[in-house]
Amino acid sequence: FSKTSAEDDTYFEKLAKDLEIDKKLLAFVAYSSIKPSLSLSAEQLASYLDNDAQWGKGYCPVCGSPPALSILRDEGQRSLLCSFCGHEWPIQRIYCPFCENMDQKSLHYFYSEEEDNYRVNVCDKCKKYIKTVDTREMKYPVYLFLEQISTLHLDMLAKDQGLESGISLWL
Repeated sequence: FSKTSAEDDTYFEKLAKDLEIDKKLLAFVAYSSIKPSLSLSAEQLASYLDNDAQWGKGYCPVCGSPPALSILRDEGQRSLLCSFCGHEWPIQRIYCPFCENMDQKSLHYFYSEEEDNYRVNVCDKCKKYIKTVDTREMKYPVYLFLEQISTLHLDMLAKDQGLESGISLWL
């Protein structure tokens, strides 16, 4: 658990070599095996947070990890989904969670016309991006971790534009 949560690259490199498997596959399996416990722990810890207080930071108030996704809900309220523990917290609409940039001129997004519920929010200041799922007009149940996987093509488009994901390459 501690090696996975610390993203101990050296440890996983050595172990992957010893086991003769890909390091990223090993890290994914390790993370997937602890994910249910992480989610439950995050729920319990989140119950101690003040729901009325605006956290307002680009990292998770429960575990301190960066967000995996941005979500637009109801009347356009934006929230972020933690890449590690799965906690969701509210955040400003015009905001880069990776460098805290709030300059509207350097924040923009792009999307595919065939999939206007999905977009890639881009920060010109830090050159990072975060995918956004706009759930306001979706007619089916939204499972955010599946949405992250089903939008991998947007990651490829962002990488082609020279952008960097703000989350760990492990997860």
